Amino acid sequence: LKIDTIVKTTASSFESFCRVTKKIGTGPCLVTTIDSIYQPGKFKQFLHAAQTRPAGTMTLGVTSFIDDEKPLYATMDANNKITSLGGEKSQHVTNGVYWIPALPRQEFDKFTALRHFLKYLIDEGTPAYGFDMGKSIDIDHPKDIEVAEKFLSGSFKP
Repeated sequence: LKIDTIVKTTASSFESFCRVTKKIGTGPCLVTTIDSIYQPGKFKQFLHAAQTRPAGTMTLGVTSFIDDEKPLYATMDANNKITSLGGEKSQHVTNGVYWIPALPRQEFDKFTALRHFLKYLIDEGTPAYGFDMGKSIDIDHPKDIEVAEKFLSGSFKP
């Protein structure tokens, strides 16, 4: 497994996504553009779930613990298939972990936000499923680091 880490301040998650995927090629790929902390082992479970889905299927990490300044709501059916992304509030939001089956790079210029790109893929017929990553803490501000430390130690109480 080749892991490449990029540390860069970007204007948006879509800019981060574009920078990361430029090194990957056209897919399939596992991408995280996150500043979230989740329970140990969840990332491995996510990867296994994504890889066992049929070819051409997208898998998005989701959580029911909504702790994000601009949450991207994901509505799912009983089989965890994502039926809509964005828009109305739902029980789950994405949490920055994505298994993308293919990257239509020629489409990148159409978007200003990752949420719009992901919604486009779903609207264009890419099957998408949510994988519940459990509680995750979104780290956007220095004060969030203390919350993340409490979460990882087991002493976090929402």
